Amino acid sequence: MAGGARIPPNPPQHCRYHLDTSYLIPLLLGRNPSEPIGAGGEAVAQVDELARAGRGAAASMIAVGEAFQEIVTQPTVFDSAPGYPAPSQKLVELLRERRLTVCWAGHAGGYGGQRFLELADGVRSAAPGVGLADILIVTCALACRTTERLYTRDRRLIQNSELRTYCRRRRPAWEIVEAP
Repeated sequence: MAGGARIPPNPPQHCRYHLDTSYLIPLLLGRNPSEPIGAGGEAVAQVDELARAGRGAAASMIAVGEAFQEIVTQPTVFDSAPGYPAPSQKLVELLRERRLTVCWAGHAGGYGGQRFLELADGVRSAAPGVGLADILIVTCALACRTTERLYTRDRRLIQNSELRTYCRRRRPAWEIVEAP
């Protein structure tokens, strides 16, 4: 259950990219929280276009939890756009339409608990000063073998050469980027 809404079963599917919280929140709210309510939603349109294209969007359970934590603790900042469904209902809609998959710790990656923790420890070592939620979001995306990239706006992740090197040693074509 998420906010009273039943989350439908989410069969595994290929996820070509993962969204971090900075992309997931605008998708759930129908607006970018950094813009006034009613402003044009460039971030929403960008993410929604990727999701509608069926390109295999996924968000880790950590990103979903972090998004809802921010939405619940700052309801005036993270209010949905007028006429837009509540964030929990929007999540259910995205899952039902198969425009988003919730990733459970590298579901398609075949990573067992121990291997996932080892991968997370490597990400943490490569990115000192990065918060635990971001470490786990990166790890989940990296563990998913079908994922090509993690979309984020977090410069600490995008510009971290040690983290990029660590990730590329594990998955040569995998990258952390901003959405086009």
